[in-house]
Amino acid sequence: MLVRRLGTKWVQPTEEARHAGAHEGPGPDRGWNAAIKDGSLPQIVGKALDALKAEAAYFTSEEGMRTALIFFDMADSSGIPPAAEPFFMGLDAKITFAPVMNADEMRAGVGKAMEAI
Repeated sequence: MLVRRLGTKWVQPTEEARHAGAHEGPGPDRGWNAAIKDGSLPQIVGKALDALKAEAAYFTSEEGMRTALIFFDMADSSGIPPAAEPFFMGLDAKITFAPVMNADEMRAGVGKAMEAI
């Protein structure tokens, strides 16, 4: 499946990291915590955002875990490994990709859907 715009990338710790990091304090974000402690977090995230040419990036918490919502264009699914690996390798992250649409794309998609009905 080809998607022009792939967004809402959730970056969260893996299940293994949650269990391993449960004793480390208030958060289960072991990979994030290590990157903060050793000072590498800004470099890891900054380099990844630059490589993705991110349209927007928001940082929040989801279910008590640090979460990044990153919006970027991806021409096809071969872009998944280079988008994901910096977060897997640098932060021991769990990543979910979800295609999103802007308003113009939604209008065009609804128009196509109506034709198909």
